[in-house]
Amino acid sequence: MSIAHRLSRLANIRPGEGKVVALVLLYAIVASATDLLGNTAAYALFLNEFDAQSLPYIYISGSIVTTLLSVVYLRLSQRYSLAQLLIGQFSFILLTLIGYRVGLAFMPRGWFIFSLPIWDSVVNTLSFTAFWNLLGRLFNLQQGKRLFSLLGAGQQIAILIVGFLIPGIVRWVGTPNLLVVAAVGGIVTLGILIHITRNFSALHTLDTEEVETEGETPRTDGGLLSDSYIRLIFGMYIFFALGSLFIDNIFFAQIENHLTNQDQMAGFLGTFSGVVGGLSLFSQMFLASRVLSRYGVRTAILLTPILLLFGAFLMVITGTFSQLTLVLFWLAVSLNLTRQVMDASGNTAANLLYQPLPAALRTRAQTTVDGIIYPCAVGLAGLILVGLTNILHLTALQLAYVLLPILIGWAAIAFALGRLYPKRVQQALRQRIIQGNSTFQADRASLELLQQSLTSPHPGVVIYALNMLEEFHSEALAHFLPPLLEHKSSAVRWMCWLGWNSWGTQPPCPRSTIAFAAIQIVRCAVRRCAPWPHSVI
Repeated sequence: MSIAHRLSRLANIRPGEGKVVALVLLYAIVASATDLLGNTAAYALFLNEFDAQSLPYIYISGSIVTTLLSVVYLRLSQRYSLAQLLIGQFSFILLTLIGYRVGLAFMPRGWFIFSLPIWDSVVNTLSFTAFWNLLGRLFNLQQGKRLFSLLGAGQQIAILIVGFLIPGIVRWVGTPNLLVVAAVGGIVTLGILIHITRNFSALHTLDTEEVETEGETPRTDGGLLSDSYIRLIFGMYIFFALGSLFIDNIFFAQIENHLTNQDQMAGFLGTFSGVVGGLSLFSQMFLASRVLSRYGVRTAILLTPILLLFGAFLMVITGTFSQLTLVLFWLAVSLNLTRQVMDASGNTAANLLYQPLPAALRTRAQTTVDGIIYPCAVGLAGLILVGLTNILHLTALQLAYVLLPILIGWAAIAFALGRLYPKRVQQALRQRIIQGNSTFQADRASLELLQQSLTSPHPGVVIYALNMLEEFHSEALAHFLPPLLEHKSSAVRWMCWLGWNSWGTQPPCPRSTIAFAAIQIVRCAVRRCAPWPHSVI
């Protein structure tokens, strides 16, 4: 067996997927490296020219530009194919990288450098949108469940490698010329993207054509806010934006106080990004999936605000009862490190929250969150920080006090959303069974909920879960049947005993067998006397 074949099996890449996975992974690595180089240059130059109290204005301006950009992007997507949009996006990024480097040599440094972080937020939005739109078009739902973690890890690989290289690059060419190195990465990214678009015809269809082909029309009755589940998702992202920007502001304020020039800042930010990339890669590849499989989505989305709450509380206690400024600096660094690492590893869990929604509603909800809710929340955070830092003149430690109730609110919404998620999964599975959608494959979280339901003392819950598992995961039924033979309900025991032959053999017995007929009779009888459960767990 060749090394390439072994790597494909290890990464769960199936025959025919190797080329597209390799190209997209290479694209993710180079594009993320380009983004990191531009981000480091932007913030190092900004903090050398301005103080951290100016950051809230960056958040406000960035949110306005990003929201307007999202509206323009949605309109352009109705007229141009995804291939044209992707090439146009990275052509824009490449031209602005070159333009900013030239501008630094000729333009006044004040307002021009002030616009750098705003431009960086626009580039981040463009890169994020391009990457996930590309993945959504090239891979179907089942492929995505296998491959998105691998492809998403490309970003962490780039951050890990380039982050540790940035201090050496800065010593060699200087901070402003990081934009030149980023432009070289942009050229390579654009070349890879052009190669991808030429080889995959799916990227040349319009979104409107795809909707007509699928025959789906989004539900508009009541709007997104009429759904309590979607309102909680919106609320969680609002608190996520508020908490993240407060932590960023505290972090950059501490950097400004302890580092003296732009090269030191660029070197530290690069090394910090490298550490974030390494820990995020490890977490995403080895910890995130284990947390999801063992503890579920509810724990995964609650873990981030709880850890941040602990870190913020530790910083508040330390700053209140001591004057150890160096300790406060490293506590601020560790708080931001925790936020970024947990953000990378928790991205899978956050995306799973959309899975119970119908396809059209899911697209609307995700687009609204990424293009409107989150940018508006960033603008709100900027306004709050302007009042706190520029009017009330709060210090980084005092901002940590304000951060505590934000994190508590985030944790409360995550807890409520986690309680509602299993019910929406059950509802989605039930609707798909009724509608006869045999092509749907339940995700891991859905199967875990069904498996947990087999331990219920209520026969209706158990039989409902058995029906679902037979539909979506029949090969695992033989493993769950023996314990159910001792269930206190005679209906469950009788059903499992009759179904042992049909479910327990490989391959399953044909549907014409007497055992299968008996199973159907028992199911019909049980369904008449046992109502469908209101909750799977």
